Order: sequence, then C-alpha cells, then structure tokens
Amino acid sequence: MIAKKLIYTKFGILPKTSRLLTNLELLKLGYPPITVLATDTLEYYQSLDKRYRGNYEEAYDFFYNCIIESLNEHLSFIN
Repeated sequence: MIAKKLIYTKFGILPKTSRLLTNLELLKLGYPPITVLATDTLEYYQSLDKRYRGNYEEAYDFFYNCIIESLNEHLSFIN
C-alpha cells in the first residue's frame, strides 16, 4: 500500500489518524463525518496516493460519494 506508507512516512501520522483529521475538517465545513468501510480502504488509499501525486479528481469523487452516503444515512434516521 503506497498511500498507507506515504501517509505514515511523509506526514508521520497513522492512517486512522488521517481519517480522524479528515472527519474533523469535514465537521468544520458543516458536513457529517464519513466512514471508510473495510471494503473501501484500498480505494481510499489509492485516491490519497493519486491526490498526493497531483490528481485530485479521484479523491474528490471518493469523498463526494462518502459524504453523500453519510448524508443519506443521517436522513434515513430522521425519516
């Protein structure tokens, strides 16, 4: 996992800490926190790796889809 190693070696933070910081930033912007499922972990790391290399589109798509899923989950509890 290039991105997993990249997160830890380049920034000195563990992947779980990275997800925690991501959720903190989302909460600051008024979005609900996201959950990266075990089935999505590889896609998450690949999108972070590509984002680090300058391709932001895949990371945007990944986080957009996670935010939409999270919003739908929250709305299902309200209804």
